[in-house]
Amino acid sequence: MQEHTLAQIIFGPWPEDADDAWIEEVEHEFHGMMNSLLRQGQIYGDYTHGIIEGELRAYVSLPARDALDPKHFSKYAAADLTKLEQRFGQPMNVTLLSPGNVISLDGAWKNPPWLVLLSSVTDGTGVIVTPNLDPLPGYTLPLDADTYEQLYFWSRNYQRHEGIWFNGTSLEVACLKAMADPLSDLNRLAARLAYEVEQAVGKPVYTALFRHYALPGDAETQRPCPLCGADWHVEGELFPFCCISCRLLGEIGPSKDENHWARIGTWEERLRRMAGRSWLRRSRRCFGAADSDRSLLG
Repeated sequence: MQEHTLAQIIFGPWPEDADDAWIEEVEHEFHGMMNSLLRQGQIYGDYTHGIIEGELRAYVSLPARDALDPKHFSKYAAADLTKLEQRFGQPMNVTLLSPGNVISLDGAWKNPPWLVLLSSVTDGTGVIVTPNLDPLPGYTLPLDADTYEQLYFWSRNYQRHEGIWFNGTSLEVACLKAMADPLSDLNRLAARLAYEVEQAVGKPVYTALFRHYALPGDAETQRPCPLCGADWHVEGELFPFCCISCRLLGEIGPSKDENHWARIGTWEERLRRMAGRSWLRRSRRCFGAADSDRSLLG
């Protein structure tokens, strides 16, 4: 698990004569800023705050010691911070309370040959990860604030689908299809976001397709890419399936139960007729990928 850093943020002394209107405005600006930091991966998990020793303070967990440097703030976080600093008459003061991750994550996305868009693999970390599943907080990537927001909300929606599926409610199958079918609205949005990130970082960005139920026997490892029908089985421990043209990664389903659900998210006549061929044309046109790009996987 990635090591985090605990930090204290002091905004300034709380006025004794603060009225309800002033307090409401401060709360709006404070939570607006903190939620923006959360969506960009500058802070992790829940934050604690309150009036402590007469000051408005917050306690947060950071992915790196420089995560709260104002240069990383989005336009939304920066606007709220400016209002708070004007109200309290002093700049935000950040104190690190534990050493944690003392390195800077600036430029961490530049080293891996490719990246993956994946719903959070740890506690509240970013949805863009390296091939080894090391999370890259959103603020470290050269993305605009609106893309940060879309990535965060896509991840939350994905996790809610997964929770409903796991609980086995009446929406279990619907949520399974949303996660496992590459042509679902949820996965179409993931593909669009991955393409936007790819354009920003200048290297391949894949989406990882959910897989739980396995086809019987060797059929599971022999199944073709669910988008284009090509052979996509590769040697890999984390992702044994990869289609370069479709920018899609897959796993081997761990469950042998409910094999009738194992067909969800596979290459079938339904996908071939409805969208398989048109998606292949679009993906190759968008990404300009060639089969020779398999060398990216090592």
